[in-house]
Amino acid sequence: MKEGWTFLNFEGCIEKCKKTKQLKTSDYLPEGKYPIVSQESDLISGYTNMADYVNDFGKPIVVFGDHSRVVKYIDFAFAVGADGVKILIPTNDFHPKFFYYYLHWHGVENLGYSRHYKLLKEINVPIPTLSEQQHIVEELDLLSSIIEKKKAQLKELDNLAQSLFYEMFGDPITNDKGWDKNVLNEVAKVTSSKRILQSEWQEAGIPFYKVADIVNLINGECVTPLTFIKETTYNELKSNGLVPKANDVLITSRGTIGQCYIVKEHDSFYFQDGMITWLSNINSLISPTFLVALFANDVFSDSLKHSANSSTVAYISIKQLSNMKIPIPPLALQQQFASKIEAIEHQKDLIKQSIKEVETLFNSRMDYYFN
Repeated sequence: MKEGWTFLNFEGCIEKCKKTKQLKTSDYLPEGKYPIVSQESDLISGYTNMADYVNDFGKPIVVFGDHSRVVKYIDFAFAVGADGVKILIPTNDFHPKFFYYYLHWHGVENLGYSRHYKLLKEINVPIPTLSEQQHIVEELDLLSSIIEKKKAQLKELDNLAQSLFYEMFGDPITNDKGWDKNVLNEVAKVTSSKRILQSEWQEAGIPFYKVADIVNLINGECVTPLTFIKETTYNELKSNGLVPKANDVLITSRGTIGQCYIVKEHDSFYFQDGMITWLSNINSLISPTFLVALFANDVFSDSLKHSANSSTVAYISIKQLSNMKIPIPPLALQQQFASKIEAIEHQKDLIKQSIKEVETLFNSRMDYYFN
């Protein structure tokens, strides 16, 4: 924190805001005139055509998720989605983006699915001169824009992979290229892990991955599991052939459905039963890379999600996956595709590494100004 900066308690930094009308989640549209902002991590959660729900505060504001702790900078008219959205209108002492960056950097303790606004009230916010705030915002905006451009490059590469899939294999649902089809359990063993009781979970040892951990692994993000199992337990499972081997495929099956990870040679982890489906003994008719691309295909993924069961959380059972019919193109064509995907993934890895480096710089600059 810089010398000479004054401080103000959080509530003295914001203008009073009248209560806004809120849309129910069931009212969200996939397309519409006006964006909906909620406390979810995505900037926009959906759309509405109901103009009387739209808010325009005449200047940028900050949205805080009372349950999620997500902080968003909003500089457009929007409708408020569902419960838990706190609208923060910075006073004229602040550049709105500076106020946003400070709250983003500071964060608040995670109280689980509880209310967190009470913790914001305890924060003291620095007030540099407006010219200093502008300088800080410009620097952080520059780094942020570099990160966003690189993330856009990742999406373009994902789109390229989708285009390659359609070009080489056609539509996997209509099977317009007329490939032979097999049910999944004819080309792979479809199982899950051995159940590990919660009483056996530990705070150190071999990582015990849940769905969110597998998703982070797929996205190449840092995996910081909170749960572990004993190394002796893991080694016993491994000796009995109950641990995934290189080129086995793991499929997320509860909550987040249908995301796939190809197990690497030196991976060392176990995973939660009932949450993740394990494809092993994949036979010579099928390439793991093709399998993963099939599940990532947009129409196949939509079909899978549509067939999922739903209680409070969507899930797809081992039986459903086992009986799912999949196209089997010639292996040589699958291998050509895998070679192209390998080149794309290499490019993605380089971009992801670059993103990590810029994010590290971005965080260090926030620490420099705010810590």
